Amino acid sequence: MKNITGDKVAEILRLFILENYPKARQGVLQADDRLIGKGIIDSLGLLMLIDFVEIKFEIKISDLDVTEDKFGSIASLSSFIKESLAKKP
Repeated sequence: MKNITGDKVAEILRLFILENYPKARQGVLQADDRLIGKGIIDSLGLLMLIDFVEIKFEIKISDLDVTEDKFGSIASLSSFIKESLAKKP
C-alpha cells in the first residue's frame, strides 16, 4: 500500500464515504468538501472512518491525529494517509 498514489487514496476514501454516509450522496462530493462542517459525517461516523482508514491502509491513528486539519476533507485525509504511509518502514 506504500506506493499507492494520492489520487487512488482519495478515490478509495470517496467511495467509502459515499457508500456509508447518506448525506454524502445528496450532492456531488468534492475532495475539498468539509466532511464534518457540512454534516456529511458526525462524531460516530468519524469513528467508523478512522477504523476504516486504519484497516484499509494499515496505519495507526493516534488521538492527536484526529483533527479538522487532517480529517476535514477527503483531500486533507488523503494527504495525511500518504504522509503516514511514507513514514512506514
